[in-house]
Amino acid sequence: AVSFGPIGNVARLGALGVSGTSVSFNNVAPNSLGTLAVTVTGANRGFSFADTGPLTIGSVGPFSGITANSGDVAISTVGGDLTVANAINTAGAAPGGSGGAGFQSGAVRLEADGNLTVSAAITGRGHDSSVAGFNAKGVTLSASGVATIAGKITAATGGPDGIGITGTGGIVLGADLQTDGGSVVVSGNTTLTA
Repeated sequence: AVSFGPIGNVARLGALGVSGTSVSFNNVAPNSLGTLAVTVTGANRGFSFADTGPLTIGSVGPFSGITANSGDVAISTVGGDLTVANAINTAGAAPGGSGGAGFQSGAVRLEADGNLTVSAAITGRGHDSSVAGFNAKGVTLSASGVATIAGKITAATGGPDGIGITGTGGIVLGADLQTDGGSVVVSGNTTLTA
């Protein structure tokens, strides 16, 4: 298990790559990091990470993108752009949790207080919609600016709403959206480029 206090809260830290059976971040005061890469190997263990932005999901040393073994991942920026340059995959091989406290199944939620640019694939798995209080979407992407989606988005078997994309400043969609058993909800003026 790896746990972090606030990262780069005074000076911006360049990059962080980490791997462990579980990873946790202190998000009380948003972190200040340039590039993030995380691998979580423990079953049904995800993480949340809040950053002052801009933030890139990229490569750091031997680490690339975000990988979790059926753990939920939530990444947000406060006052900056969010870029997905390397793949995010949280579907994993572990079965989803059975509900209740700590229930996780591999959902991905990205929120940018600015523009969101996705140039690499994102694969998530939604919660069983019968479990009260949990977002059923496998992948949820939102931006207060423009959401530009160029990487394939996949919501593996899960809840009824597989993929949700919101762009307050608009959406530029140039990638495949695939959901296995759920719907796709796109909210915002949308331009199709593929």
